[in-house]
Amino acid sequence: MIHATFKPHHFLDFLHEIAENNGVFSEESPSGHLMGYYGNLLAAGKIDTVTFTSGADDPCKPCRKLKDGICTDRFDAATTARYGTDSKYEYNKSLDLQFAALLPDIFSFDHERSIDEVYAYLQKHLTPELILKNWPREHRVEFTMQGLAMAMEARKGR
Repeated sequence: MIHATFKPHHFLDFLHEIAENNGVFSEESPSGHLMGYYGNLLAAGKIDTVTFTSGADDPCKPCRKLKDGICTDRFDAATTARYGTDSKYEYNKSLDLQFAALLPDIFSFDHERSIDEVYAYLQKHLTPELILKNWPREHRVEFTMQGLAMAMEARKGR
């Protein structure tokens, strides 16, 4: 039984990237994070339970940019102007608090849940408006919904 702790926005990113990358994530990371590793686990249907957090999640924990549980990565000037902060930590925490407030039945923090329960709930309640609260990405809504379907399919028969 594999358990993972994720930030809500990372989890939604994974769903997007499952479709975008056809279920295959690169595990190379110059900063040492494990985004590709956890993306591959989700895409293969191997994560059984999940807990959501607004703090450092499992993919972030080995990252060299994480100091005392806080991401020290900064935005460039153009992104800072767009988001009103140069702190990725502050911006991402704001995203995760929004997701927890908008979908508390799934994204509330520190509650272990079955991944299948999370997928079933998101299939019924995830809307384009909610998806678009996350970082801007090409095909964000389409790929997130497609990735959700792919992740659910990977869980069948487990």
